[in-house]
Amino acid sequence: MISMGAHLLASTSDSETAGLVLFLIVSVVWVVFLVTFEIVSTRRRKRKYAKEWLATYGEASFRAAQETDWLVKGLRSPLTFPMVRNQWETIKNRFAAEPSSQEAARDVINAHRNIAYLSGIENGDERLRSQAVNELMSDAVVFGDEWVWRKLGAMRGKVNEPGFCEELARHVHDMGVSSREWNDANLASMDLSRSSLKKYAGVVPPTVAQREYRPGAGLNGYMPAAAIWSGYVKHLSLQSAIRSQGLESRAQARFYRRWLHGEVLR
Repeated sequence: MISMGAHLLASTSDSETAGLVLFLIVSVVWVVFLVTFEIVSTRRRKRKYAKEWLATYGEASFRAAQETDWLVKGLRSPLTFPMVRNQWETIKNRFAAEPSSQEAARDVINAHRNIAYLSGIENGDERLRSQAVNELMSDAVVFGDEWVWRKLGAMRGKVNEPGFCEELARHVHDMGVSSREWNDANLASMDLSRSSLKKYAGVVPPTVAQREYRPGAGLNGYMPAAAIWSGYVKHLSLQSAIRSQGLESRAQARFYRRWLHGEVLR
């Protein structure tokens, strides 16, 4: 009888084990199915969005590329030449190689808006010149560069002068130093793990393909405050960026007025 009881107990134990194994297998298969389904669904949504975006903006990007190609040839001031022309060649060549790429098309549209803005500045549009001065003054405030801020403030009364772009380029060149110093000091104050810092390659001045671009970005290493903030968020952590001496609140204006309605001249 004892032997029979032991046999029944062993049979019950084997049955429970088999049931548990079956349950685990079914659970794993179900999880794999759900993960696979989510991945496939996400990819489909992304492809659908990309197709819809290209259907809406694809033709506009081709028109923008043609117009930008014409505009960029007229850029001559030290505020833009030769950096912007070189950047545009890279953007244009990528778009020519990947005309169906949403990212390449978006870069063309962004570059068109920024280059139209720069062209207006160089060709004497007083409203756009005033806007450029105000944008750069806001960065001078962030960087604590009072000397450049005062120099830029004095330019508000010079927007109709022929040497405007040359003088603006000189002040942007000077602000390159304060922007880099501010970035280095701000980064050093962040509470970051070694792994985060190891992956972080540093902020690179934006090109005309980016919304964070400001006139003269890259001159003497000048990095717009919004580009620095975006770099923190992308490569480090949002929490660290928000803690960075109030930069996040100041960078709320990173989508500058010329972007709000989708057109540079509005």
